[in-house]
Amino acid sequence: ASVSLMATDWFEYLPKAALGALIVVATWPLFRWHDGIKAWRFQRSDGIVWLATFATVLVINAETGILAGAALSLVIYLRRTSQPHIAEIGQLQGSEQFRNVLRHKVRTVPGVLLIRVDENLYFANSDYLIDYVLRRITDDRTIHQVIIVGTAINHVDFCGLEALELLNERLREESVQLHLAEFKGPVMDQLENSSLIDDLYPGRVFFTTADAIRYLQRQEEESEEHYTI
Repeated sequence: ASVSLMATDWFEYLPKAALGALIVVATWPLFRWHDGIKAWRFQRSDGIVWLATFATVLVINAETGILAGAALSLVIYLRRTSQPHIAEIGQLQGSEQFRNVLRHKVRTVPGVLLIRVDENLYFANSDYLIDYVLRRITDDRTIHQVIIVGTAINHVDFCGLEALELLNERLREESVQLHLAEFKGPVMDQLENSSLIDDLYPGRVFFTTADAIRYLQRQEEESEEHYTI
């Protein structure tokens, strides 16, 4: 900084190529290439954001590069969360833990679709949840109970609420009952400000997924006994 203040006149007669070389040498440590490579290897979308930001800064200017990186990050985030990971889960033998049926050897209950939504429910992915559940119901007509596990849901906006309400209505038309399990306190506070909890009846909100499975199995056994009698 002191050189820039006190020796400005000396730099006036230097060739622009020399000044450019000085700038490159001074800023070269700021080009953290290894971070971009690590980001690309870890998650391709992060690498794309890093590369786009870096290229825009070089070609245009720093402000435009930062804005371009922020905008691209937002687009990628919306695209990724618009199709959230939805796992069909089952119970691990001898425990009350539930895991993805594609990754673990688990026990499932016939006629019960148990799904975990690994994303907040908001305007960008509300339709995706509805389409996913209805497609599964269409593919497997033996399903008559659906449980949505909310352990990974931290927020539900108004569109997410409408999606749950619409899903409940559509499932009821198909003679399928919707239940909720393990929704977090703040999310339940949101849902209780609506009519969804009342509209679920006879569907229920369960404290744990294991409680939900026990309840539905007990209901199934009671209905079978009643049918036998």
